This record gives sequence, structure tokens and C-alpha cells, in this order.
Amino acid sequence: IYRQAGLRVMRLQGMNAWWNNRTKRTKDGKYPLTNPKAAFDFWKANHVQVFVCLECWNQAAVTNCLEIIRWIVDSGYRDQVAGIEMGNETYGSKNYPKLAAFWPQVIDGARRIWPKVKFGLVLGEYMENEPEIEHIAARMASSEDLGSSWDPVLGYASDRYFTADEANRNTANFVIAMSNHLHKIDHVIYHGYCAETPYSCSYYGFKRFRNFIKAYPQLKGKNYWLTEVRLRSDED
Repeated sequence: IYRQAGLRVMRLQGMNAWWNNRTKRTKDGKYPLTNPKAAFDFWKANHVQVFVCLECWNQAAVTNCLEIIRWIVDSGYRDQVAGIEMGNETYGSKNYPKLAAFWPQVIDGARRIWPKVKFGLVLGEYMENEPEIEHIAARMASSEDLGSSWDPVLGYASDRYFTADEANRNTANFVIAMSNHLHKIDHVIYHGYCAETPYSCSYYGFKRFRNFIKAYPQLKGKNYWLTEVRLRSDED
């Protein structure tokens, strides 16, 4: 089915938990909870690449991430990895900028293990798409409470979806905090949903992506990864 569908790229979210659960067993004790080797062997046999999404919220996670990367290299799975996604929508947390204490350690350690490994920095798209770029950066740097357009139950709240919010600010602050390592990051990552004109899986969405880069030119020249894409939204 993979080959017939032409599937070539997947996204592996929650790799840390998936990796850690390999040593745990099902309730009857017969099987491991996860089997990373079986999955990577399957992808290798079917010529599929995956974006490996790693989480790094503390010092212990640095060791965990590097253990995973070492295993990928030692097991001969480098060709199955399209790149490393630096967290799943981490911009939803005000602690996002604090992760700049940990990600450089992962990047430097990974490059010693695998010099050509690619990293992608996750950005909360600039939803308002204000054309006066200087105001974007100024608003992100202000003390104004920008609120949140994300409702944990309903998804994006329709009355706030197209306003700048704290997710954008958290993204901006993480970019600034990572300034000494941005040259070691290959890509910026967006998650694009909905193809209707105003949403992010459209040309309007790409203009918003590009305007955020204009507001933070230290990201200029980096390629884009869209690691979550859905043309229609299950939230509408």
C-alpha cells in the first residue's frame, strides 16, 4: 500500500516516548510496547523517510535525544531520516525560549555523531500578516498581553485565529535565544492546515510564513519544511 500510494515521507511525532517504551512490555508480557527497529526496517525496505520529532525540555532529554540519534546512526538508518524536528508545536509554551539552554547541546552533540544531520526549528506562524514588518517585531517585543488563539478543545478559536498572539511571541523569543546557533539550523518548520483562502495551506499562508522571516531576518535563507499538512480541517 505504501508503494502504490507513492508515500515517501512521514513524520514521527513523540520519538522520545516511543524510544523509551521499547524496554517496557505489554500487560501480558509478550511484546514490547514499541519496536523502533521493526518500524525503521519497514521504512528502509519501502524507501520511506521520516521527520524525527524530538522533545528537549530538560538536561535529561539532551542525553535521551543524543542516544536516539546515536542509535539511528549505528543501526544504519541515516537514509531513513529526512531531518530532526525540534519539538512538536513547542511555541505553545511560554517556556519555549528557555529550551535554548538545551537544544544547542543536542545540535552540537548530534553533529559530532552525524555531521550532515539536518535540524528544523519550529515556528508559530505569524497569523495576522501585518504588511508593515517593523511593527511585527515591535509587537512581539512589547509587554502587551497578546492572548492565545488556541483553544485546547475547539482548536483555533475563530475570533482570534488571525491575530498575533503569545505563540508568535514565544517563537520570536526562542529565535532570539538561539541566536548563537541559528547558523547550525538548516530549516524552519511550519504546520499548514486548510486550503481555503485565509488559512495556512494556501498562498496567503505562505505569505504569513515569509513575513515572519522578514521580521526576523536572522532566519533568512533557510529552507521550509511543512511537516504537518492538511488541505481541509477537521476543526471547521
